[in-house]
Amino acid sequence: MRPSEVVVPKRFDGLTRDVRGYPVIATVPQDAEGINFGRIGEDRKLAIATYDLCGVCARPFRDELRWLVTGNRDWESFGASAIDSTEAPVHEVCALYAAQVCPFVSSPFARLGDDHRRGQRRPDVLALIGFERVVEVKAAASELQPGKRVLEFTVAGAARAHVLENAEDARTAYARCLTEEPELVLDEHEQRVFDLLAAKTKEGEDSGGVVAGGALMIGAAFCPGVEQVVGLGRFFKGDSPYRAIATGLLREPDKLADFGESVDSATAAASRWFASRSELPVALGKWIADERSRLQVLRRSLRVKERAKEAKRRAAKAAKRKKRR
Repeated sequence: MRPSEVVVPKRFDGLTRDVRGYPVIATVPQDAEGINFGRIGEDRKLAIATYDLCGVCARPFRDELRWLVTGNRDWESFGASAIDSTEAPVHEVCALYAAQVCPFVSSPFARLGDDHRRGQRRPDVLALIGFERVVEVKAAASELQPGKRVLEFTVAGAARAHVLENAEDARTAYARCLTEEPELVLDEHEQRVFDLLAAKTKEGEDSGGVVAGGALMIGAAFCPGVEQVVGLGRFFKGDSPYRAIATGLLREPDKLADFGESVDSATAAASRWFASRSELPVALGKWIADERSRLQVLRRSLRVKERAKEAKRRAAKAAKRKKRR
């Protein structure tokens, strides 16, 4: 279905449009090479996980389900179990919008086009499943890129689903969801993050890496295996400051105020957003808590080693004194 034939959710306002009129979704890079809906930016996924954003509209989640597309119509079999996905969760209305315009989701005759699955048909029935929560986000081996690692979202608590057998099912579900769509109001800090991620930079580079850089400093640098993820290794090469800054802010959070005055818009936006949160998103909170625990264990280990060294020195001194007698 052409984009002009689909009512676009109000929350898509502010997203860049391509020449055909399609909104450029949050995970798609947009840079000097143009817009390619077949690409997914892992740096963009990192920003999405850090700020708890929808993988389509780039706006935050509230107290609502996180939706993923699967080929399993028996969705209730998931129950409370956790499942892993390399796709970023999305809002319900955003998932149903994709069911209108994305060829893979909207057509049962669609073929996959990546190098590893080219020509394979999508499942005859698709299930859009709403999960209660994100459990964690970490690096994992890519099924499509041998030897590469990508970000993986672990979700749990399958609570509701749309089982789509044909285009009419998708249209009906989407029309109903549009009428029930709640207004999504962003505070000034959320709006700033959205504005940065939703468009190219003034220099024409993809904003995904810019926003990811700010996210790394407020805790995304602690995401397990993040330095091994496709496209993210560049942030950790040589004397890169990202992890050191994140660790420094973890130890002295009051310094966030200084970053809020940064000339770097993404760093300033990240620090102000972080300082304004009464509760952090699950993924970011877990990364920080795990790193804090790791540092505590490391400090305890160092203290034990220092005490052992001191005891050894004292024993050596005592042995010398005894020998002189």
